[in-house]
Amino acid sequence: MSLFPENHSKRRAILVLNESDIEHCRYDLPPDERSFLYSEEAFVLPTSALSSKEECPALTNILDSDQVRHGNILIQSPYDRDVYAELSEAKEVFSMEKMRHFTRLCQILGASKVQIKQVDITKQGATSNLNLEGRTTLATAEVSFESSISKVLKNVFSISSSYSGGQPDIVGAEQYLRKNLLWNDSVLRGLVDQRGHQSNQIKDQNICINLTREANKSLSVAAKLNLPIKNIGIQANYREVASASEELSLTMNVVF
Repeated sequence: MSLFPENHSKRRAILVLNESDIEHCRYDLPPDERSFLYSEEAFVLPTSALSSKEECPALTNILDSDQVRHGNILIQSPYDRDVYAELSEAKEVFSMEKMRHFTRLCQILGASKVQIKQVDITKQGATSNLNLEGRTTLATAEVSFESSISKVLKNVFSISSSYSGGQPDIVGAEQYLRKNLLWNDSVLRGLVDQRGHQSNQIKDQNICINLTREANKSLSVAAKLNLPIKNIGIQANYREVASASEELSLTMNVVF
C-alpha cells in the first residue's frame, strides 16, 4: 500500500486490514466491491503499520491509541484532523468533544457559569424534548434513543461548569474556534461577537448547540464506502452505525 497520506482529506475514514486481505480485495473481488481501495476520502491501513517508522502525527496518534487492529474502521475527528475514533464509539466521542469545546469557549469569554437547560433529540423529522433544569437523574425510558445518543445523554445531563468569571478574551476565543475547526459554527461565532461589544456586554444567554452535526458529517464518509464484509472481519452493520442520523442539541444557559 502507499505511504500514509499527509493530506487529511484523503484519510477521513481509515480501514485497517492485514496484508493478505488487502491482496484478496485488490485481485479477487469484482471492481464494484474493491472500489473502497481507491476512495478519495478513505485510506486502507495495513496492520504492518504497527512497525512503521513514518513520522506522521496522525499515524503516531493511531498507533499510540492501539487502533491498528484488523477490521477496525476509524473516523477522523471533525475537530482535529490527526485524531481518530473507532466507528462504534465515534459519535459519542465527537459529541462529547463538541461539548468540551463549548464550555472551554465560554471560559475564554469570561463565563461564570454554564448549565444545561434542555435536550432536543431529532429523528426522522420528529423532535423529543427533555427539560433538565433541576434534574439529577434520568429515567431509563427517557434515554431509549440511538445507543450513542443515550450514552452522550447520560454523560452530559448533569454537566454544570462554574468559573470565577472575568473579562472576555475575544482574540483568544477566535483563535480557539479556528484551531479546533469550529469557525464555521455560526452559533459559537455569534457568541464571540456578542461578548465583544464592550459598551453593552451580554451577561446572560441561552444558546442552542448541535452536538452531533459534525459527528454525523464525519461518519457519512464511512457510510458511503462499499466495504466487503464477508470473511475479512469487518463488522456487518458498519453502514447502519455510520448512517445513524439522530441529532442531539442542547439548550445551554451561560452566565457572564
